[in-house]
Amino acid sequence: MAFESSSIPKAIDGLVNLCQGMTVDGASVIVRDGPYGEFEMPHEQLILIIAEPPHGGAGGDAARGEQSFVTFPGRERDEEYDIFCSAIARSGDTDIRAERLRAFAILAEVEKRLRPGQPGADLTLGGSVLWAHICGDLTYQPAAAKGGTVVRIGFEVKCKARLDG
Repeated sequence: MAFESSSIPKAIDGLVNLCQGMTVDGASVIVRDGPYGEFEMPHEQLILIIAEPPHGGAGGDAARGEQSFVTFPGRERDEEYDIFCSAIARSGDTDIRAERLRAFAILAEVEKRLRPGQPGADLTLGGSVLWAHICGDLTYQPAAAKGGTVVRIGFEVKCKARLDG
């Protein structure tokens, strides 16, 4: 077995895989691994971005955490971190309320997929972590202009893993 310095890459992959095929009110959600470029984001869509710096765009942390030794001398380490994500609803009209509800529905669908007891839930993200759940900061960013409306909900998926070495 190869030495593993962090579970973050596998956890991001597990979260992306867990969220594939997501729908909200019958509409497909685009699931993206990492941030969109400034002009790349599609219009009139539902989008979930996993491992995106808070407040969107590039240039910030997409995940942040820490490691600590379980015992001394340190063979095993515990790792706890947050993966930053965004739920985005966009449309060509100016109905903020409708897009806010759709963006929060994306967040609810992610939470359902991480909640024990829900059908198809996997709080281990495919076995990459001991557990994962939504907690921490939650941001609501609405914007409206002549060209349409966009609502971004920023949230954190907190993970805990044990690393052997």
